[in-house]
This record gives sequence, structure tokens and C-alpha cells, in this order.
Amino acid sequence: MKKNLLYLLMFLAMPLAFVACGDDENDDNNNNNGITTPINATGEYDGDIEILINGENMFQAINPDITSSPISFSINQQTNNTSLSINDSILILGELVLQVDGVPSTADSEKLTLNGTDMGIEKNIIGIDVVINSITGSFTKAGAGNLSIEATAPLISQTVNIEISAQKK
Repeated sequence: MKKNLLYLLMFLAMPLAFVACGDDENDDNNNNNGITTPINATGEYDGDIEILINGENMFQAINPDITSSPISFSINQQTNNTSLSINDSILILGELVLQVDGVPSTADSEKLTLNGTDMGIEKNIIGIDVVINSITGSFTKAGAGNLSIEATAPLISQTVNIEISAQKK
């Protein structure tokens, strides 16, 4: 009888050898079998723009009560670069049209980082001929974005800094 009881206990304990604890790790960062999928920040964004010329806020120079203007823009994320497109009216200054393709960028599971430096792109921004030196910024998985565009206006010997904070639509 003791032998049968021992075999019965061993038989009942056998399935425990094939049971494992569950994985409690949260896969919020799109980790698939060790391969991290970068976020996709492509889309339309709404936010606020500040334009500084030689460190002075351009909006406040015209109206002391205004420091920024609402703005909409889009980005198109590719593997190693991102395109930026702004085509919107901004307070006091009028139409801002800016299209820049091929901004170097990197992406991971949490954010897209734009790191375009030493760009030397000639554009006309708000009636000022400028040379865009850098476009930097980041866009998070939650849709928040920050852009910084640094430029110089050689004809009038001024620096132009554009700061944009935005949220994906």
C-alpha cells in the first residue's frame, strides 16, 4: 500500500516539473524577441513657436504681451533621417513656410531624436534669408515634441533661433 501511495504522489507531482512562472515584464517598449521596434513619430503636430533674433523674442519686440504663436507642422520619419514641413500662419508675422528633408535622426522604442548639425541649408524664413545651421529635437512615444532650429542671417549679421514645443494630433 505504501508503494502505491508513493507512486500516486509521484504521478501527481509529475506535472509540476513542466510548469514555470509567468513573465511579469511589461513589454511597453515593443520588445519582440530581443528586437526593439523604434517608435513612429510621423504625423501632424500642434504647438507653440518662439522666434529669437539675436536673443530677443521677435513676438515681444512687436507686442510685449505675446511671447509665442500657435503653429502646426508635420514630420515624416524615415530609417536614418526625418523630413520637417511647416506651412502655417503665425501671429503678427504672417506665413511661415519651411521644408527641410534629410535631417539626420535616430529612433529607439521611447523617442525619435533629430540631430542635424552643420547643415548649411539656405532658406527664406519669414522674409529673412537665413542659413540653417542645425535642427535638433526629440519626439516621445507619448507624442510630445520639441524642436530647435538655429540659423544665421548673413546679410544682416543676426542669429535666428526657433523653438517649438508641440503635441502630436
